[in-house]
Amino acid sequence: PPRLVAADWRAIGALVALIPILAVSLVANNQGFNVYLIWARANADLIIAGVRIPVTWLLSMGSINGVVALAMVIAFWRRMARRAIAPHEITKITIGCALYTAAFGALTIAAWLAERSGAKVPVLALAAIDFARKLGMSESRLLALSFAAPPATPSPIS
Repeated sequence: PPRLVAADWRAIGALVALIPILAVSLVANNQGFNVYLIWARANADLIIAGVRIPVTWLLSMGSINGVVALAMVIAFWRRMARRAIAPHEITKITIGCALYTAAFGALTIAAWLAERSGAKVPVLALAAIDFARKLGMSESRLLALSFAAPPATPSPIS
């Protein structure tokens, strides 16, 4: 096997440095997901066009947001690559983690403002915050997983 050069070791170091960042964001996601529906039942205004939606629909909304966000992230970086202005993958992961963290910060601020005013957090605000979170997750998780995947083998058909 070929020996690792200095650039390889720098890349490995950067990936190792990302492990705690990704771990912390995963813990935040899992813990947030554990209590989100309980919190939303008590603190979210779940009325859309005069109809109260079940709190569990927030999970469906999150799934839709995730699919749309993933498609948007892929399309965006493909376009940037065609223009030759896409940053390194580690930078993309960092951008995703920052967006993801900012979305949780926005949820915290929305909850704090609602509590101070005695109002509930509008479901459309929750949808926007969830979409930002899904953009960040698509950005960081997709790329992080691609680093762990083995390289593609040539197709026997081609």
